[in-house]
This record gives sequence, C-alpha cells and structure tokens, in this order.
Amino acid sequence: IQMYLNQYDFGRMSFGIGSVSFTYFSKKAEDLTLEESALIISLLPAPSYYSPLKNMNRSLERRNLVLKCMLDMNYITEKEYKEAIVKPIILNVGYRSNEDRAPYFSEYIRKLVDEKSDELGINLYEDGLNIYTTLDLRLQKIAEESLLSQLDVMQKRLHWRLIKLHKETGADTTVQGSFIAIDPGNGHIMAMVGGKDYGKSQFSRATQSKRQPGSCFKPFVWTAAIDNGYSPNYELWDQELSLPQYDAPDWRPQNYTKKRGGLTTIREGLRKSLNNISIRIVLELLGTPKSVVKYANNMGIKSELRAVTSISMGTSEVTLLELASAYCVFPNKGIFIEPTAITKITDRSGKVIYEAQTNKREAISEETAYLMVNMLQSAMEPGGTGYSARTIYGLKRPTGGKTGTTQEFTDAWYMGFIPQMVAGTWIGFDDPLMTLGQRNSGAVVALPVWAKFMKAACDTLNLPVENFEMPDGVIPLTICKDTKLIATKYCPNVEHEVFNRKNAPTDTCNIHNPYSRR
Repeated sequence: IQMYLNQYDFGRMSFGIGSVSFTYFSKKAEDLTLEESALIISLLPAPSYYSPLKNMNRSLERRNLVLKCMLDMNYITEKEYKEAIVKPIILNVGYRSNEDRAPYFSEYIRKLVDEKSDELGINLYEDGLNIYTTLDLRLQKIAEESLLSQLDVMQKRLHWRLIKLHKETGADTTVQGSFIAIDPGNGHIMAMVGGKDYGKSQFSRATQSKRQPGSCFKPFVWTAAIDNGYSPNYELWDQELSLPQYDAPDWRPQNYTKKRGGLTTIREGLRKSLNNISIRIVLELLGTPKSVVKYANNMGIKSELRAVTSISMGTSEVTLLELASAYCVFPNKGIFIEPTAITKITDRSGKVIYEAQTNKREAISEETAYLMVNMLQSAMEPGGTGYSARTIYGLKRPTGGKTGTTQEFTDAWYMGFIPQMVAGTWIGFDDPLMTLGQRNSGAVVALPVWAKFMKAACDTLNLPVENFEMPDGVIPLTICKDTKLIATKYCPNVEHEVFNRKNAPTDTCNIHNPYSRR
C-alpha cells in the first residue's frame, strides 16, 4: 500500500501522497490534519470527479464517508469523527511551476515514458531521470493565451443558451478546446493545450479525443486527386448529387452556403470548401473512397477511417495530434515525420539511456505536396475561407490553411501552416451531441485562435518570412480559361496556374491564335 500511494496519480500532475499534499494544501504529508488526510484518500476512486476544485460539495461528502469508515474500523474516536466532519474544506493550492506551465503536455510525457519503462528498464518515479522535451515555453504561453481567451469569448457568447441547457439537462456546458503546434521539419511538438482547465479535467482533447474533422479532412481528398494526375484547374460541376442509401432516404449533401454553381476548378472548390466538389472528386475522379483512406493513412492518420462517400466531408473521427502531423506533410515536401515530444532521457548521473530517432518516410511526391500547399494558400486569399487571418489578424506572410465545421456546428477546426510551423486547433463541447450554434463555423470560432497564435509566434521567435519552395517537377503556366491550353497574347481570359510537369499542357491555344485559323 505504501508503494501504491507513493506512485498513484492523484490528478493535477500529482503522483504520490507527498506530491498531492503539496498540490492541495501546500504542506508535507506528515503535517496534514485528519480531515485533510481523509480528503486526499477520498480522491483515490476518481481524482478528477472527487476533486474539491471541481465540486466542493461532492468532495466534502466523499471525505466524510472516508472519516465514517475510519470510525467504523476504530481508527478514530467518535469525538474525532464528529469534530472532523463539520470542518469545511480549506485549500491552499500549491503552485508547481514547471508542470503548471504545460500540464497536458507534461502528462503526455509521463505516459510516453511509462510506456518505455519496461523496454528501457527504468522507473519514472524513483530513478531521478532527466527528460528533455521538444516544448518551447514561449510558444506554449502564446498557445494557452490564444486558446483560453477564445474559449472565454465563446462561453460568454453562448451564455444564456448554455444556462438554459444546463438547467434542463444538467449537462456540462463548458466550451472546450485544444491546440497543437509542430515543427514540420523534424516532427517536434512545440506547444500543446489539451483543454480549458487541467485541474478540472485531465482528459486531453489534443491527444485522446477523437472528433469529426469536417472540411479539415478535405485536403486528403484533394491530395488523392492531384497525386492521380489531376491538375488544380481541372473542372467539375458544382451541383448537388442525390445518393441512394440502404434502408434510408437519399443523401442530398449541400455546400455550406446552400448555393451551387457551374463548372468549377478543384482549386476553387478547395478555396471555398465546396462540398459538391469534394464529393464529386471521390465519386468521379477517384471512383472509390478507399483511395482517400489510403492517402490519409500514409500521411499519418492512424485512426480508423470509414471508406464511405461521406469521408469527403470529414465524417470519420481523428485526434488533433494526428491531423496536425498529417498536415506537416504539405510544407515538408511530401515527407511524413512521426511527431516527437521527447528528445532524450538521461539518468541521474547524466548517462543517456534514450535518444529519439527521426522516423520519417515519403508519404506523397514533392510535386503533389507543393501543388497542395499552393491550393491551400488560395484559401487564405480573397474569397477563401481563411482570408480573415490576413484582413483581421494581420498575418501577411506565405501561409496555407483550412477551416473545418461539422454538422450542426458541433465542431470548429482550423489547421494551417507556414514553412517553419504547422498548428491546429479544435473548439467544441465534450458531449458531441451539443452544438456551438448557428454560424459558429471553423472560420468564426477556431481561426481566430490559430491566427493570433501564428502572428504572435512569428513575432516572438523572429521567424524570417519564407516562401514555399517550388520543386523542379512543378511548372507555372499562363492558361487560356476557355481551352485550358497555354495562352497566347490573344486569349481574352487567362489564369495563372501551377502544374506537375508530367500533366502540364504542352499545346498552345488554337482558338484565340489568329494564325491557327488561316
């Protein structure tokens, strides 16, 4: 029992009696009073649920139950019991400077080391280990401030509706969120926020929660099309489809705006996040959703993906961490690198007992990666779903990104990148049946978090403005909009596009060239 109590996770990064005594009462275990000791023991069945920081009345009731058990077992007298149960819970929460800066990341590290303990022959709690991580505390602070301020905004915005909902159902109406930033060049996790308050909930929405990514998943659909020889200016009809379903009415998905159009390039389809184009890519260009699953898996999505047509709209659940690591493939020239949080571990004498190895592979071609980056940059331009990052938040450097909103406005996402960094955020409720409400889309709710973080991060780190490097296998061309061939000076309507050299047009427009008509 001594060994158990000295290693047990009491929550709030408190492992063992000595640690949790400081966390709640800022004193050593031997200095605890009877009622304080009983409260700590009362946490054992469920540290988060019975935490006095989360529900004081529930914690008090549980503490008094422990005292009653002690009385029944003759460990305390009737007089001691009666005196203790009437005393209120008085906390003196200790500040754990290192862990409190990034509690979700610290817990993620603890679990990783625990998983390696048998393999490395180490004991995390007794060996005096030095664990070197990838966290950048400057970025962590920015991430926490950017996310938590927006969660407060959303909590106030939805205040009256949430009060009513809580009264009617008793549901937890806390607006939650998560955030991750990764260096795409080496896979280092530089910042991680797993929720609004680690003290109230240790469940990490960055690494443990699986949610539908909505349109944030669409880049994998487009990647499959581009990698299979289709160019960004390939056109599809922006018209709705009626898709039969087994034992159910036909599925008639629509664009977010409920509007539709004519022939539309797949570049424009991604820029405006058109559901009609996404579905047609799966059905008409790829022929099967299995192709999308293959590309998403190869780019780092490890969660089970359902190979159904609705995958085009991001209906299979993923974690924020795997989504962010998969997005790293785009600015990293097609190379997937397994995300890393620990660089090395040494023992108390400084001997290295573990050193991280870079686990990387080619997920897609460099040419496909660049074309995707180029199209995702379009989403940041006028008319694109991410344009407000430039107009409102002043992010002027080259960047690409994608919004995500799930059905009934349940989940709001934003994923974006510059050459040196990929970052993503999710906002919603823990209960997937609860909604953020009409018009609270990824662009409205999640993009502000990402844009504020990225702007502040670039300024704080003094990151140089870098362009995405165009590979030799990609060629820019001026194209006639009517013929989709290389434009002449006589073509009235032209567009500038980039192509994989293997699929680029080689012929010149034969309609607007006066010499070709003779």
